[in-house]
Amino acid sequence: MDVKERKDCGYAGISVKDCKYKGCCFDAKYPGVPWCFYPLLKKGADECAMDSMERKNCGYSGISVKDCTSKGCCFDAKYPGVPWCFYPHLKKGNIPL
Repeated sequence: MDVKERKDCGYAGISVKDCKYKGCCFDAKYPGVPWCFYPLLKKGADECAMDSMERKNCGYSGISVKDCTSKGCCFDAKYPGVPWCFYPHLKKGNIPL
């Protein structure tokens, strides 16, 4: 991904460990762009298929499908009481270390 396309996934001063815990990428080589950013994923049905209780929140209350998917996340509003915008299953190699 071009560094200008990075979508911020953290906050000023986030550590590599905290960034990766959120399921995001960390690269501090380039000034003026997010260092902690959402991975560029090509989501298939299997990456978004999981038990609803396993979902890890990737958005906020009321997030739109467009905003959710633009962050590289999955959206499914079928189940109340669980995140509707959530991180996909990540296979080894989807996130640079």
